[in-house]
Amino acid sequence: VAVIGEPTWLALAQSLRGYALVEVTLTGRAAHSSQPDLGINAVTHLGRLLVAVESRGVEIAERGGSLLVTLASGGESPFVLAQSARALVERRTVPGERSDAVLAEVEHLLVHLRLQDDTVSSHSRLVVARDPWQLDDSGPAAALARDLERALGDDAASEAFHAPYWMEAPLWQAAGIPAVVCGPAGGGLHAADEWVDLHQVHRYTLALIESVTTWGASA
Repeated sequence: VAVIGEPTWLALAQSLRGYALVEVTLTGRAAHSSQPDLGINAVTHLGRLLVAVESRGVEIAERGGSLLVTLASGGESPFVLAQSARALVERRTVPGERSDAVLAEVEHLLVHLRLQDDTVSSHSRLVVARDPWQLDDSGPAAALARDLERALGDDAASEAFHAPYWMEAPLWQAAGIPAVVCGPAGGGLHAADEWVDLHQVHRYTLALIESVTTWGASA
């Protein structure tokens, strides 16, 4: 069993969301802005994509996931219709969804946009995908999670923790090693001032030793 000590405020993580990034490139035709009828403005089509992603994202949010554009650019100079535009579409997935299926999801949006206006061409590629994760209901990881929760006692968080971000638990699962995600309180992730609660670090260390010893003896 892999124990991942990311900050959970001593809660046993029940699930975490996965993610995928899809890069979309739109290609139009450059022309002087005084004669727009001679060109195809890729930035105009980029705007339609942004609206479509936002609309679809509202539906996905109802299921606990998300869909949004985090990076967009287009054009090369003023007075010239943009020949190309680019967007980076981010999707957060929940247990039961495959992150590598996000590419098809984005391409489905592009098909609908082309039905409205087929003058622009598009290309999309999957940049990265990481699957979501859920704590096993049974087996060695579930047993260790119960032992750890008992060892933490009143210090264990009472509410179920579902991480909105990704951790490496799915990679361990894919390698055949079930995972438990639990750790002391902390914050400032990837920022200049990352921090961790020292009292919880101490409490977590003692509980982890106790629970692993108990779990190992029963195994």
